[in-house]
Amino acid sequence: MIQYRLGSERRRGFTLVELLVVIAIIGVLIALLLPAVQQAREAARRITCRNNMKQLVLALHNYHDTFLAFPSGNMSRTGVTTDCTPDGDQCQDGRASWTVLVLPFIEQQNLHDQFDFSLPLYWGFNDDYTGTNPNCGTNNANFIPQTTPVTAFHCPSDPLASNISLTNNYMGVMGGDTYPSNNNGSAYNCRMNGSRLNYNNGMLYLNSRTGFQSATDGSSNVYLVGESKYLFQPNFCCETAAWSSSARINNDDSLLVNIAAATFQINSGDDPLANEVHMWDEMSGTFGSHHPGGCHMAMGDGSIHFISENINIDIHRQLSKRSDGLPTGGFSTP
Repeated sequence: MIQYRLGSERRRGFTLVELLVVIAIIGVLIALLLPAVQQAREAARRITCRNNMKQLVLALHNYHDTFLAFPSGNMSRTGVTTDCTPDGDQCQDGRASWTVLVLPFIEQQNLHDQFDFSLPLYWGFNDDYTGTNPNCGTNNANFIPQTTPVTAFHCPSDPLASNISLTNNYMGVMGGDTYPSNNNGSAYNCRMNGSRLNYNNGMLYLNSRTGFQSATDGSSNVYLVGESKYLFQPNFCCETAAWSSSARINNDDSLLVNIAAATFQINSGDDPLANEVHMWDEMSGTFGSHHPGGCHMAMGDGSIHFISENINIDIHRQLSKRSDGLPTGGFSTP
């Protein structure tokens, strides 16, 4: 007789030790996979950033074809290249920067048409972009278009770049050289009292009107636009710059915006994401990015190069000058 005993067969499940081992293995696999995923995402963001810069350079070329010159890097009311003497306060003298002038060539004709170019353009805003210029205290017709986001100026690797951000990650190159010994000037006779850095030996500078013929070093050997993470950000002490910011020109503390010089090493500035970072010199004298190892620089011929943050500083400065006649071989990196 065969006897069956109830409950003689025991069901077997995972023990606690086995479960912990499986969880540990999954954790290790995720840890190994995550850096690869992050690298792939950064590679995609870097490609998008490069494409953004390419479109801006093409816009500058189309502007040149239309007006037979590149737009001014910044404009003042005087409109004279060698005259930086302000006519009044900073609210009256600043006019359009190159970022505003190229709007029709990046499919932003409607936004461009909203600007009144006979009126001043603000250089900066309250930190939340919602108030009037803290130094002016009044508004004008340009406030609304100036506070309209344009994502064409955003590098996707910048944590502060978003659909509502007014930041700009692409600066026109006004030239470059060593830091002026007087800490208050430029490499030429035009001097704005209190100015941080101010050069006119590049392609896009204050009241500039350069063309391809100006780049006697060859357009493939001269910077036109450079990537930057140093525009005054919302976490700056009290003021925020924007993609549309004009030159800040007054007798006390002048500053050029949306253009920069190759004065300091790439990525050598203070952390722009830190609180209350005073980036005066970084904004006007340093190029850099949130990409590891360097930043994109666009040459006058439209080519885009990722320049190492370890580039020889003298070569970096030479590339910012349109007609210094010095050699620049070996600057490019894959």
